[in-house]
Amino acid sequence: MSWRIFQKWFNTQPWDGVECFEGNHGEKFWIYWRDNEEDIAKLRVLYRGHHIGHVIAEEKKHRLIIHDISVLKRYRKRGVGKGMMQEIVQWATGNDFQEIYGFISPGEDTTLEYLQEWYKRQGFKVYEVKPGVFHILLKLEDAVI
Repeated sequence: MSWRIFQKWFNTQPWDGVECFEGNHGEKFWIYWRDNEEDIAKLRVLYRGHHIGHVIAEEKKHRLIIHDISVLKRYRKRGVGKGMMQEIVQWATGNDFQEIYGFISPGEDTTLEYLQEWYKRQGFKVYEVKPGVFHILLKLEDAVI
């Protein structure tokens, strides 16, 4: 049996040094960082050998700016987004960032209201900067890891 098939069937660690977090039902989701550019952080998530989610964030002085957070639709409601956000907060705290900032941009299968509530559950302050445009902010001194 090839390693790839074994990893897919049993969701084993894809390679040495890859850590995981547990989803809502005890499933393991494997995470790794990919830094292609000096000031861009990319967190990737694997499940059964497949890429299922990512966070792309930019480093600006003491602020981490989230540009994109995405989870494949069939893996939503399983704790993947929450796990990714916890990893980002932990990483940012460990790298002396003071805050995490971003804006809410609903996709074709998410609503603005859902995303506002989701970010609030993750500990972010959600505020409207102009009608219909919302930003998020998490002061890391207030974050619960």
